Amino acid sequence: MPLLTDALEKVKNWLKQNYPSVGKFPYPGLTRIQIQEITKDLPLRLSEEVYELYQWRNGTLLDRGFFPFMNFYSLEESLKISQFQIEGKIFYPYGLILFSTDRNFYYIKDSDKRDTNAIWMVNERQEGRICYVSLTNLMLAIAECYET
Repeated sequence: MPLLTDALEKVKNWLKQNYPSVGKFPYPGLTRIQIQEITKDLPLRLSEEVYELYQWRNGTLLDRGFFPFMNFYSLEESLKISQFQIEGKIFYPYGLILFSTDRNFYYIKDSDKRDTNAIWMVNERQEGRICYVSLTNLMLAIAECYET
């Protein structure tokens, strides 16, 4: 099992045991072909990590975050919300929002790396900045927090 999927499963299992209402994942993963079709007009390349994430699951219910305080958007929702602006800054086509908390948006930008995209964070008070070098690192950090 790839490292990202392993971390995602650890988070899912921990949530199911400790927060059953949050640990539900009603949207099954997409096939690679479905992901390619949904993102065919997206002017940025998705890394293998993003493919792996959406093949694992296609988001969570918006009233029950993937993490207790974080929404994990379906790929279709990500495309829609990434077109919105925050204080005049348009993400799309420069980034794709994957997750959000109360006022923070976590997104990816186009990358010349095939396997990973850095995870960027932006809110209304600050410019976007890299907060994790990869999606795998973000999920490993969350899994470790839950397990400890």
